[in-house]
Amino acid sequence: MSSTIFTGSSRYASDFQSVIDRAVAIASLPLSQMQSERGVLNSQSSAVSSLKTKVDQVQSAISTLGASLGLNSYKNSVSDTSIVKASLGEGVLAGTYTVQVKELGAYTNTMGKNWADADPVTLQVKDASKENLTASSTYQLKILDAESAVKTTYDIDLTGKNNLNALVEQINLQAGGDVQASVVNVGGSTPDYRISIQLKKLSTDQIQLTDGTNDLLDQLTAGSPAQYIVNGSSTTATSDSRTVNIASGLTIDLLKQQENTADPVTITISRDTSSVSNALSSFVNAYNAAVTELDLHRGQGNGVLKGHSIIATVADTLRSAASYSSGTGEISSLADLGLEFDDKGRLSLNSATFSANTKDQFEKMLAFFGSTTEGGFLQSAATAVNGLQSSNDSALELTISSLSDTLKSQDARIAAEQERIGNLETRLQAQMAEADALIAMLEQQVTYFTNMFESMRVASRGMS
Repeated sequence: MSSTIFTGSSRYASDFQSVIDRAVAIASLPLSQMQSERGVLNSQSSAVSSLKTKVDQVQSAISTLGASLGLNSYKNSVSDTSIVKASLGEGVLAGTYTVQVKELGAYTNTMGKNWADADPVTLQVKDASKENLTASSTYQLKILDAESAVKTTYDIDLTGKNNLNALVEQINLQAGGDVQASVVNVGGSTPDYRISIQLKKLSTDQIQLTDGTNDLLDQLTAGSPAQYIVNGSSTTATSDSRTVNIASGLTIDLLKQQENTADPVTITISRDTSSVSNALSSFVNAYNAAVTELDLHRGQGNGVLKGHSIIATVADTLRSAASYSSGTGEISSLADLGLEFDDKGRLSLNSATFSANTKDQFEKMLAFFGSTTEGGFLQSAATAVNGLQSSNDSALELTISSLSDTLKSQDARIAAEQERIGNLETRLQAQMAEADALIAMLEQQVTYFTNMFESMRVASRGMS
């Protein structure tokens, strides 16, 4: 401390303060050591968390590598993308398919009747938020087959909100799986709001809306299913959607009717190694990032984890994972796929070796990789890396937990030491204040008696 705490005005007040400061400084030496140790612990905790992040990225790269062998390894090409679009899904297989689009099909479209021409003239809706097609507050929406037989009926109750907007809202709410309703103004500057309803499926079904007495819709276009032929079949397939599944994992969108159906669109599904190559590059990058993080704490580095067992544990695990060998087959190790270690323990991918060894060898590559749950490199690597960071008793999690517990314990020790030093300072201040006050009182008495004796001496001289 630099400020005097005493009010006794003793000439030794500053000396007392120096005694307190020195005593507190000496008592604080263990606290400084504790705080320094805590700083190291905190740095170690941050370093282990950073290392775990790098190991997490390796684990993610292993998962990506597994995905690259599945659906991501397939690609498709379409001879005429203006007619057909292809999408791939799980279960797809390599192969060649042809599609002939005979009919795109049509959606049944209807619109509210032109009441202005009716006899007698019925309400023409000029404000869709206030008026409706009729005065009725209950309606029925009917889906009918091609012979006008009712298939589905929806009862629409607009009690308390009988307007065209509300009618459309309720139709979409109740029958949204079958139809799409909207409000259109066909009157231009003189409003004439009509209800427009379209069937959502390509079918010959019809739509009718009634108020219990009147049919309220005119059919604008009749619906029909889409028609197409797959692989030259003698049977024409029909669909109530322009998105159809023509093989396991292969879905196509019918975009345009062919003028010449004798010239089918060809879809080719093949497997591509580029997704695997990209995934291996990601694995290499993640692995090297983890090795770089480890190097901060070993060798000539001054990392806070230097000498900590977790460094050797992670390094050995990663190296073991990358060195996996199946022992059989033409592709039995990552080296066969072009992955090479340098003298610093980092990986690189030789693209020429990868291309040469995987050409027309996809099945053999699949056998080497296996999956994260069913053997091969992927299961071996995933299991090893999971052992580092994926459970509470894994090496990294145990290290993080141990450091966290030690930090909490150190914080408690520091708090107790700070309290002890604070109490010591308080006691010393009280003791020194008493001493200062006592000395100040004695100094005042000395001054009093000195002045009294001096006055007596001067008086004695005057009498003589």
